[in-house]
Amino acid sequence: MKRRGAADFLVVCLCAEWCKSCREYRPDFDALSASVEGADFRWVDIEEHADAMGELDIVDFPTLLVFRGEYVLFFGPMTPHSERLRRLLETFAAQTTSESRDYATSSPDRAAWQTNGDLSGIRRRETGDR
Repeated sequence: MKRRGAADFLVVCLCAEWCKSCREYRPDFDALSASVEGADFRWVDIEEHADAMGELDIVDFPTLLVFRGEYVLFFGPMTPHSERLRRLLETFAAQTTSESRDYATSSPDRAAWQTNGDLSGIRRRETGDR
């Protein structure tokens, strides 16, 4: 993924410190963060930042949230293997911005993510975009 000025993507891992899978995944997530250009990565402990989660019901860990600009492209649990996340990001990076917008609204679930205030609140909190 090539950097084009500001990061094109925001990748947020929603985890909990007590979760063994999350603790084991963190070094791989951090290594991926250091190796992928064009994406900002954030690790968010949902219990430490419970106020920022709003009404989100995170039931499986790790749960990943991927934005391209204001569009939510992925929201859900993902097996804790960094190569799977890398492939997902490469797929999204191959899309034009217009294709990402179309993808973001291509199913009822994805369309609902776009209007979910809790998800957009996480993006604003993590990017400082008020």
